[in-house]
Amino acid sequence: MDAAKRAVEVLAKADAGPELARVQRALAGAAPAGVRPDRVQPVRFAAQELDMVVSSGASGNKHQIETMPAGVAVLDYDNDGWPDIFVANGAEVPALEKSAPRFRNRLFHNRHDGTFEDVTGKAGLAGSGYSMGAAAADFDNDGWTDLFVAGVRSQVLYRNRRWQL
Repeated sequence: MDAAKRAVEVLAKADAGPELARVQRALAGAAPAGVRPDRVQPVRFAAQELDMVVSSGASGNKHQIETMPAGVAVLDYDNDGWPDIFVANGAEVPALEKSAPRFRNRLFHNRHDGTFEDVTGKAGLAGSGYSMGAAAADFDNDGWTDLFVAGVRSQVLYRNRRWQL
């Protein structure tokens, strides 16, 4: 039995509905194993700016952390099949506090049309302290992607409670 069929069986037995649906959608659009396209299609990227400026809190005193802001995680927090974007942001230095809106972490919801909406406030992800990194995974295996944010002096695990934004 090939790996794809086995994965579908395992997910079905585990009653993992959202994961099973994602795998089945991916398999439906995949080329058969071993088949390569006759011609490689050119790839072209188009820039899509997000409505934010990453702020490290640089004070001119050349603190080491001022050179390391903005961890990013790409996740599908609402299970709509479209990747959303989380950006971890810096803080005021040396206080290491998000003292102004420009320091907030940001969650951008994919609008399915090439644009993104800032839903940070609705999701409760503005954060505190100096955030530097982010990772996304379903740590509790409930079918919803959770978010881990690493920073100076604090690490926060945000459990996804099926956000309805």
